[in-house]
This record gives sequence, structure tokens and C-alpha cells, in this order.
Amino acid sequence: MCKALAYQHETEVRAVFNSSSYMMQGDSPKGNFIEVDLKSLIKSVVISPLAPEWFKSIIENMCTKFGFNFQVEQSIISVPPIYKCLTMAFTGVLQPR
Repeated sequence: MCKALAYQHETEVRAVFNSSSYMMQGDSPKGNFIEVDLKSLIKSVVISPLAPEWFKSIIENMCTKFGFNFQVEQSIISVPPIYKCLTMAFTGVLQPR
């Protein structure tokens, strides 16, 4: 995964769901619902530095509408990114490249 250095503090986790039983059927689903607790996964919502000012209030309203009180802030990062690419080593540990 390549990530701009400005985001290196993010320690995100991504999951991939793969079920061979679905792949063998011709009527495989378009997706799978997996229940998660968003309040324990999300600390804050950061909006693009290119988004207009009014966009923040829309996101805040949507969070409130669905029962979340996440901190919503506009990103201050507006400089061209410098990337730090990571590769998966045979050990399964991410190594800087």
C-alpha cells in the first residue's frame, strides 16, 4: 500500500471477504453485510482540503442524523503528497520500501 507521508499516523485496517462457496454459485451476492461498531472504529471524520466550507456542515448533520457524534474537521493538508510505499514481506509484516 502506498500512502502519503502526511497520513503515516493512520493505522487503518482493511478486510477482504472471500468465500469460495459464493464464487462457485452463479447467483453470487453483490456484497456481504458484516456488523461492526462504528463508534469504536471511527475517531473523527476528516474532509478533503479541496471541499468547500459548506460541505463540513452537511457531514456533521449526517453524523447527527444517524446517531454519531464524530469530530468533523477539514484537512489542512493541501501540499502535493510525498509517498512512502510499503510492501508485504514474507513474514506478513509491512516493511518500508
